Amino acid sequence: MEWQTYTLHFRQLFANGFRYLDRCGEFMIAAVETYDLMPGDATPAGANLTLPEKGIRAGVDSVHLEVNHETPIDAEIFLKISVGLADLAQKHFGPLKIETNLFEIRMLVPMSTVAAAEGAMLTLGSFPDEPALAKKLDMTLKTRQWHTDFESGSQRLRITVRPVAFEAVRIHRYNPVIGATPSQARRAKRLTAGAERVPGYAPYAVFLEVNLIEKDPALSSEEKLFNMLMQKADIAKAAIEMK
Repeated sequence: MEWQTYTLHFRQLFANGFRYLDRCGEFMIAAVETYDLMPGDATPAGANLTLPEKGIRAGVDSVHLEVNHETPIDAEIFLKISVGLADLAQKHFGPLKIETNLFEIRMLVPMSTVAAAEGAMLTLGSFPDEPALAKKLDMTLKTRQWHTDFESGSQRLRITVRPVAFEAVRIHRYNPVIGATPSQARRAKRLTAGAERVPGYAPYAVFLEVNLIEKDPALSSEEKLFNMLMQKADIAKAAIEMK
C-alpha cells in the first residue's frame, strides 16, 4: 500500500510584528494582486486569505503566518505562496525577527474499516516488546500510535504514524445571490470550484506525518527548509511501509 500526499502546511512564528495593525490592509492588497488570493476577514485578531481552486488557506496576525494546502497537492504553488506571503509579511510588518519556521507533510493510506486501520498499525516495529508486554498484562494487543523525534542543530524532525477517521466530510457549494455584483458572482464560483476539487476518500486511514522545524533562530530559507522536508519525507515513507 502506497502513501498518498494529503496536506502540506507552513507555519512561521515571528517577533516584532507590531505593524500588523497598521499595515494589514497593504499586506492583503499585495497578496490579492500578486497571488490572486481571495480575501476573507481582516480584524485586529488576524486576517485570512484563500485560493479555493488550489485548496489553499492562509492566515496572518502580529505573531505568526500559516499556509495550508489540501489534496490534490501542487507543491510548487504551495511553496510559491508560502514564501511569497512570508516576504510580504516581512515587507509590511517588519523588520520581523523570525523565530521559527515549520513545514509539514501529511500522507495517508486509505482504509475501509476501523479494524483495518488499527491492524495496519500493528505491522510497524515497536519498542518495548509489546507482544510480550501484552502477555504479561493478560490482554490482547489492539493497535498503537507511533512517533519519534530527531534533532540536528537548530532543526527538529518529528515523524508520526497514527490511525484516523474522517468522521464528518462536508462539501459546500455556492450560488450567487439574486442581483449579485460581478465580484460576488466570481466569489461564489471560486468557492464552488474549491469544493468540487476535493476527492472522495475511504472513511478511515493511517496517517504518516512528517514535520521539520527550525528555530532559535530559523537560519535556513523557507525554500531550503521545504526541500529538506520533502527529501526526509521520501526517506520516511520508504522506511515505513504499510502491509
